[in-house]
Amino acid sequence: MQLGWNEVAEAVQQLFWSKEREFSPETIRNAEDFILHARVCLAPPEHIGPGYWPTLQLGWDRSPAISVEIFDGSYEFYRIHDGKTDIFEFAHAPGEPFPEKLDELLTSACAQLPKAD
Repeated sequence: MQLGWNEVAEAVQQLFWSKEREFSPETIRNAEDFILHARVCLAPPEHIGPGYWPTLQLGWDRSPAISVEIFDGSYEFYRIHDGKTDIFEFAHAPGEPFPEKLDELLTSACAQLPKAD
């Protein structure tokens, strides 16, 4: 079942408060910034979970598969295709304008997805 953005935001908040990992306030605010921005132009992710560090990871199962890892001071965009992974890092502090190049990558990778919610 595909989640809507409201359910994604709720699942993210549950993860942050679950004590599974201790997320910094900046990571939480960066996640909120990302969700507010992404929900306007993208379909919700199929995967939500903790990253390797105390980060949040959102993933979309498309061709190419993409995911975004949300850190306290940056976003990392992963595009998996043809047996390799492209990784792009974008500095972002909570409350700053959304990184334009990240927006372009997300829009391009998810162009075939219908917007939900």
